[in-house]
Amino acid sequence: MLEFTIRSLKHHGDVQLPVCRASIAMVFALLVCIGVSPWHASAQQSNQVSVKAEIVASNLYIGDPVLLRITVDGSKSSDEPDLKSVPGCDIEFIGGGNSSQTSIIIINGRRQDNSSESYTFQYKLTPTRAGRLRIPPISIDVDGKTYQTNPIEATVSEPQAAEGFSLVLQPEKTSVYVGEPIPLHIRWYLGSTVQKVSFSMPDSDRYELITPEAAKPATAMQRNNRAVEIPFVNGSVAGQIGERELNGKIYTALSIEQILVATKPGKVTIGPLRVTCNIAVGKRQARFTDSPFDDLTVYERRVVESEPLEIDVKALPLPAPTGFSGLVGKYAVDATASPTVLNVGDPLTLIVRVSGPEPMDRVPPLELERKPEFSRAFKMSTDTAIPALTPAAAVFNITMRPRNDAIREVPAIELSYFDPTTGAYAVASSKPLSLRVQPTKEVTLDDTEEQSTDGTKIPEAEKKKSDGPPALRTDGDPFRESHLGAAEWLRSPGVIAALSLPVAACVVAAGFSARRRWHESDPAGRRRRRALRRARSRLARAGSGRAITSLHAAANVSEALRGYAADMLGQPEISLTSAECAAYFKLADPGLGSEMAGILRACDEAQFAGIEKETLAAKSLALQARTLLTSLAEKEVRA
Repeated sequence: MLEFTIRSLKHHGDVQLPVCRASIAMVFALLVCIGVSPWHASAQQSNQVSVKAEIVASNLYIGDPVLLRITVDGSKSSDEPDLKSVPGCDIEFIGGGNSSQTSIIIINGRRQDNSSESYTFQYKLTPTRAGRLRIPPISIDVDGKTYQTNPIEATVSEPQAAEGFSLVLQPEKTSVYVGEPIPLHIRWYLGSTVQKVSFSMPDSDRYELITPEAAKPATAMQRNNRAVEIPFVNGSVAGQIGERELNGKIYTALSIEQILVATKPGKVTIGPLRVTCNIAVGKRQARFTDSPFDDLTVYERRVVESEPLEIDVKALPLPAPTGFSGLVGKYAVDATASPTVLNVGDPLTLIVRVSGPEPMDRVPPLELERKPEFSRAFKMSTDTAIPALTPAAAVFNITMRPRNDAIREVPAIELSYFDPTTGAYAVASSKPLSLRVQPTKEVTLDDTEEQSTDGTKIPEAEKKKSDGPPALRTDGDPFRESHLGAAEWLRSPGVIAALSLPVAACVVAAGFSARRRWHESDPAGRRRRRALRRARSRLARAGSGRAITSLHAAANVSEALRGYAADMLGQPEISLTSAECAAYFKLADPGLGSEMAGILRACDEAQFAGIEKETLAAKSLALQARTLLTSLAEKEVRA
């Protein structure tokens, strides 16, 4: 529970609450009884360790991941517990972190500080069968002592099949070789609006799914305004929303691209792929207490399942040739060298481009330093060259130095691979690159020309007059010869600038140092002053064209409100729940708090992979939140 101190806007001091003398006497007697002096502020910190486990979900469904949270109160760190042997579910660790909270209580002008600390482990729990799920007490080691969490029991249900939806797996080939990457097109035909989408697929060691570069969120979201980021079985992917035809009917469809690579020969079954989601089944009747921004849509949890896909996987023929790279597909190697005319020992940059099908991270290191034709002719680094990867190529940048002037070319670079179109092993090879290597010229003292002070060459006869060191010049003022006196030299702009630079640098450094000390003197105040500006910036993203779907708009609105509350309270943003944010807003104004709580609730419903065709409702939330925050900025509330 959060406790607050109200700060006066006018006086910037603690608000003094009127109390009668009898109340003062009662408080004084109570403090004396418990052994606390009323004349001193006290600070209390709870160091008692306790552990708690909870599932952050009201209903559990087969294949539908939920959040399992284990909280260790009274400690900032602890050893990660072992959750590998819980039957009926798959558990994956997704992260953890510590948090601390501080509350301030002021009684008759006397301040009492309370602080607490905790560490939270978070797991993705995916039920694998229907029925009763029981997680036994989990042992956790904290500071050399072992603690146990509470047991958890929950019921796992099988959601009903969604009507009007279809999920289709479309591979480009159904007969492949081991290690051959093939595109896999996933089409999800939507019958209505959906929310809280969760994909799942049975685990298998006979194949793997890889997200191509074009389907990664960081790439797709920049190139295509119809892309939406969704959680998939192998991480976040960018799906494409569009219109597609199925059985003579036009659907709004979500397309996901994957790369399928079989790892073992024989008949391999892919899937079935399941999608568990909330499906809109109608609208409820509006109530008097509803605001114009409330979503009246009624959702029910449903499941969409694809047909399993079978592919025939063939083993690579034996024996494999010496130096086989393990690559299966059609590959090519190209190389360029620069410069092509150089001296012995000069650096030579060799760019090698290996092109082929994705994923290109399967291309092995070239290891040219281990090939005799390269190691004899060139001096090379023993460090393994790491390629730069693109969707269609792996590019190696290698620096070499020719050992002698007899070298006439960079040898061809070969890469052995298996070509599935011919069913045979092949070698991709670059062309040899011509070079002209010149011997290194040795520079001696005889190669230098001696000159007089006026720039003319010294005759040979003059050179031989003296074998000793040259005499010092005494024939005139060098400043006079250059037509620049000492006074004029000191007054020249270049000299003045050079002499002024140190002084200016000291002044600028002093200014930066003073500004840094000012910022560090009150970091909480600086954070509160910037709270409204940061929140408005986040809300602007929610209302802009970059918020392609309600998922992005709702996430930005939620981040803006939580971030504003965290900045004003001086708390970590990740540690604040929706209830705590609503409590903060209600403290400033009960009406504002109720409206803010409604906005946060709507954002939470749409934030976890909600997919919609329009984002007007979510962007309206952003506009409403901006208006409410502006009103809230007129008050000052601090935790």
